[in-house]
Amino acid sequence: MNRKLHLRILLLVLTVLVIFACRKPNEHAAPTTLQGEMRDVYAVARKLYPYVWSPDAFLDQKNTAKISALLEQLSNDFHKVEIAAPLTMFEPGFRVTLQTHREMIKDIRDSFAKGDKEYANWKLRGLTANCVACHSRYEVPVDFVGKLPVQLGQDFEAQMAQAEFLFATRQFDQASESLITLAVGEAKAVETSHHALQAIKLWLVIQVRVKNTYTSAAEKLTQFLLAAQLTSDDRKLVERWIVDLNNFAGISARGANLERARTLLKPVAGQQLLTIDEENLIKTLYASSLLHQELLIDRAVKASAGKLQPGNADLRSRRQATYLLALAYFHLPIKTFDAFRELYLEQTIREFPHTREAERAFLMYQSYLEFQYSGSAGLNLDAKSQRRLQELRNLAFGNPSEVMISN
Repeated sequence: MNRKLHLRILLLVLTVLVIFACRKPNEHAAPTTLQGEMRDVYAVARKLYPYVWSPDAFLDQKNTAKISALLEQLSNDFHKVEIAAPLTMFEPGFRVTLQTHREMIKDIRDSFAKGDKEYANWKLRGLTANCVACHSRYEVPVDFVGKLPVQLGQDFEAQMAQAEFLFATRQFDQASESLITLAVGEAKAVETSHHALQAIKLWLVIQVRVKNTYTSAAEKLTQFLLAAQLTSDDRKLVERWIVDLNNFAGISARGANLERARTLLKPVAGQQLLTIDEENLIKTLYASSLLHQELLIDRAVKASAGKLQPGNADLRSRRQATYLLALAYFHLPIKTFDAFRELYLEQTIREFPHTREAERAFLMYQSYLEFQYSGSAGLNLDAKSQRRLQELRNLAFGNPSEVMISN
């Protein structure tokens, strides 16, 4: 396994607690209990730093007992935070996300205990992506301040990991500067220009979903192109992003509009070409921000008050927005967001079973699994994944029809 991958383990350990920072300002969220539980999680994370920053220390057998104990404590403390977090402080369905994260942490803990440390590493990186995605959903206050740990190194993977850390802990100004600087450096040669675009994409998330700085972002990308050594196709791609950024200049993501998001997603809906997803990155990012706004706290309050009934217009809007959000993440060509593809599709199916949106979400979910787990020997799903797929299929279509899967 590539040793550099271990450097990203810290990103989860440090940011898992701040997933709860994804809330609107001035919400009433039982601060004493919740903040106390969050501090407990943070304390555990700090103890794990010396191990996760050193691949040798993380893999060293003599540290296994200590790391296992810390992972156990992290799992328990995270569960306490989940209990302390009021349901109404989240978008509808966010409890599904919390449960998924807790199950993943348990899986990480158990895998590490069994000696499957590479698998634990992979799961940790997936959780990190969730934190980054959550913390950039829309324009939000910077309400968590993290400290940048020890210097990782000067290669691309190390610098990208640091930028993602800044991002996940909502240090957006520093993250933005780190990402654009990294992109400029990697674009000095065509051989590393793909790294430059990876950094640019994450930088664009901040500009479009967090800061809404379309004009200045377009100007910086224009300057970037002047010195960048890109392939002809990549240059055309960046030019396309510049055009879309300028088109959105002056438009605020506030006052989310479901139909506007639906229109923005039309170019990517129903197709599976990466080039089309790349070309429409700005539109998809903007649409995802609109949809997150559509699913904000006022709808959760209505749901808890029993005001969302079958056939109710608010319920229909929420169902459509949840599905469209899953569609948006399914077509966001950003590696950091990969973990959200399955998450929002599953959320749509579980929240709105026996609906057209659930059926569409299941078909996308199934196609994604087939892509992920197909090899020279065909589709290779383990028993647990097969049972999950069958369960979601029954929820979506409302009957125990067969799912075409093989092992």
